[in-house]
Amino acid sequence: MKFKNYIKKTMKIVGLTILGLLILLFLISPLFRRYVLMGMADVYDFNKLPTTKLERCESNFSFNRTSENYNFEGFTYEGTSVDQFDEFLEQNNTNAFIIVKNDTIIYENYFNGHHKESICKIFSITKNVLTTLIGIAIDKGQIESVHDPLIKYIPELRNKGLDKLTIYNCLNGTAGIKYNKNYLPFSDEAKMYYSLNIRELLQNIELEYEPGKLWRTENYSPQLLGWVLERATGTSITNYLHDNLWQPLGLNSGKFVIDSEKNRFEKTESGLVIRPIDLVKFGRLWLNNGSWEGKQIVSEDWIKASTHVKKNEKIQIYWESENMNEYYKQMWWCFSTDNNLTKYSANGHFYQRLVIVPDKNIIVLRLGSAKGDVIWGRCIQQVIEFVD
Repeated sequence: MKFKNYIKKTMKIVGLTILGLLILLFLISPLFRRYVLMGMADVYDFNKLPTTKLERCESNFSFNRTSENYNFEGFTYEGTSVDQFDEFLEQNNTNAFIIVKNDTIIYENYFNGHHKESICKIFSITKNVLTTLIGIAIDKGQIESVHDPLIKYIPELRNKGLDKLTIYNCLNGTAGIKYNKNYLPFSDEAKMYYSLNIRELLQNIELEYEPGKLWRTENYSPQLLGWVLERATGTSITNYLHDNLWQPLGLNSGKFVIDSEKNRFEKTESGLVIRPIDLVKFGRLWLNNGSWEGKQIVSEDWIKASTHVKKNEKIQIYWESENMNEYYKQMWWCFSTDNNLTKYSANGHFYQRLVIVPDKNIIVLRLGSAKGDVIWGRCIQQVIEFVD
């Protein structure tokens, strides 16, 4: 009996001690406080985080539209008939789904409280917008080469074991940075997502592997690229995005999540918030090899470098299956058949997908709040085959 009482008393003391430590941590750590108050990431958390504003720009372009959405009668997903395509999308946590073929919107619909003017957080598709800005900066001579070491632009990283780390490594998932992907407090994933001072956080990263030796995705690399872009151009990422993409493409209002009002560093790994149709316009820029209404926004060389594999080029992540190859280049997932690029995709958390099909002149966008019961890569491929 005495032993049981002792155990109960000890457990109570331990519990109260842990609670006290958590309260203390909550009070003294802004990162932990944000982690507790916000909880897990979701597609609406940009409403709780500080942001910069991307102002609406006048547009001289709009897609053609069909009088009605494409009729998906007879469409099947994984061999199962989908009687009501709209209902299928809505039940599987889709917020926006758009198909453009030959510059004509053949399907556009919004679900779960979303509409045409709703802005959506696109998570890792932000990285593909970032890589476009890197390409523009190279075209302008603001960045000399993808093979430049990061320390050329960020001397704060010098003599920290990162001197060999290049822009190319960060673009292609071969940085070798030590990164813990679990979502526990103070893991790398949580620190990257909730930090109030990302520049300071980046100065404490470590390498786990030699750059160029191993492929894996992590969220320090795109943030390092954001810092390079900021330093190379001498302006904020929001301003550079506005002047070089937002305004030329005539995009509507949007936002960019930043780490804090004090430090104002854009979250280039996940923070762009945009209307779905404007993201499709971004896809059209890539579909047209960087050209927009007669003006070259980003060089065709950059588009090709991001989506094609040169002869004898070593790619760290590359699969071959019969006559089809799949590979990862400069933050795009690419697919080729008989060495011809067939499609490429920008992918984001919660199964955001922007798929570009050059040989069919098709763009497909799916934005949602969760996966649902669908493997979206396969589903979108079946949609492409159905509408072609």
